[in-house]
Amino acid sequence: MTVILSTSCRSNQDDKEEKSTKPTRAEFLVSFLVDARGGSMTGCRSTQLRMLIPPRAAEQPVRITCRQLRSDNVLHLPPLNDGEGLASRILQLTPCQFLTPILLELRYSTQDTSDREIVIYRCDSGKKWTLHTNCGSDENLNAFMSTSVYDLSKINPSEDFKIQITTTSLPRYFALVCRPKQQIVELDVSGGTVHSTMSPGLTCTFPPKALTKGSSL
Repeated sequence: MTVILSTSCRSNQDDKEEKSTKPTRAEFLVSFLVDARGGSMTGCRSTQLRMLIPPRAAEQPVRITCRQLRSDNVLHLPPLNDGEGLASRILQLTPCQFLTPILLELRYSTQDTSDREIVIYRCDSGKKWTLHTNCGSDENLNAFMSTSVYDLSKINPSEDFKIQITTTSLPRYFALVCRPKQQIVELDVSGGTVHSTMSPGLTCTFPPKALTKGSSL
């Protein structure tokens, strides 16, 4: 009687295939390489920078550089008005595109208060800064975050404050700006009265036809 034992060999092969397709999880100093497997990358410095890239978000292997720069090392800083200031060092990245949203988690040093807010600015060209708007809900990213290994949503209140950035493209720079909280109200040519939610008792009245077109105030 001939007995063929091939279970162990098949198991080893399956383990190799699973390992080759499993998302990576590693620490990086300045840069890291990501491919279609995706992964969770954490900066090994004290900045607590983390980047979450779901599987199949990267179309091809790409090396991403992440540096946190002092303001005097950036030629063109984001525009700052009175009462505004940088909440962290400016994040310099390798510009690249992704097929689905990715997530960055970045620590900032300014404490949240009822009258101030943290906003995200991005610079794609190296000179012009614009407000960044996070991507909407994405099933691929949410499913990846819900796993116990890669869950970044649980933030310890005792730790420094953190912000999450979702985007389908990495700009050249990201900057976190702390500014007085702003209230935006939509008005049209019919006018109206605006009541401030941050300064009780403060109102501003616009008579009809005072505005030539719909405006955001």
